[in-house]
Amino acid sequence: MNTLTWIGSTGTYELIDEANGVDVWEPSTGLRTAPVELTLAPYLTADGSVLVRSRRGVRPVTLTLFVEDDTRVTDVLGPLERALQGPGTLRFDDGTVIRDLLNVVYESGFEGYERNLQSRVLSVTLLALDPWWYGESNVASLTFAAAVGFNAAIAFSGATGFSGSDANPVTVAGDASAFPTTTIVGPFTTLQVGVAGGQTFQLAAALAAGSTITVDTTPGNRGPRLNAGEIDWSLLTPTSRLWELPVGASVLNAAATGTTGASIVEVAWRERFLTP
Repeated sequence: MNTLTWIGSTGTYELIDEANGVDVWEPSTGLRTAPVELTLAPYLTADGSVLVRSRRGVRPVTLTLFVEDDTRVTDVLGPLERALQGPGTLRFDDGTVIRDLLNVVYESGFEGYERNLQSRVLSVTLLALDPWWYGESNVASLTFAAAVGFNAAIAFSGATGFSGSDANPVTVAGDASAFPTTTIVGPFTTLQVGVAGGQTFQLAAALAAGSTITVDTTPGNRGPRLNAGEIDWSLLTPTSRLWELPVGASVLNAAATGTTGASIVEVAWRERFLTP
């Protein structure tokens, strides 16, 4: 059975739940593929245009809600209106997969007046500021060996990404690359982490035992932080580049010195989907 759940700052609210007096009816729109914004350039002398750029902007979602109450519908609408103001998460669960629309805000639909009615049908429009559906969290704990320059001209095979570093295979599903967050717990004297054949980042200085650096690649929150502080790019070397995880199989390389049994490198990500 499909369920839609709103997860906000005050907790969760079931949108398809007779006990709450609310149900989602058809037509409800915006839950499948998000619209695409196209930038076109016309030919100067010929017919037609060329595609310059395409991107996915905000995702508008319109939910047709049936609201009822044995006494008066206002008793149900009040908590529902307050819950959906956002920002929040709209969760779809069909019993097999769970998908989340993140950073969802209310746009319109609750305008009007009820004269002690016991039911009402209304269309509520929400905007998902991030148009992708996100799957559940994945975490890979990386192993690491002695540090070797990632730019060294050394041939590698599927078993060893770079001479002297450990190869950590990962697989990403979905319809677009994932934005990973790397959590590094010291001690490390040096550390390089990257995608085999792609970009890498390197700590600019030693990391003390018990200290934590997180390197987030999520748009709007990109950058490294020390012990949950503010974004501080000086934590990484100037040549460092933040990388994404491509769809499919890839290999993460980790090379380090000055480690102990307490040293940790973990990479977490959520897969992105066009549809729930």
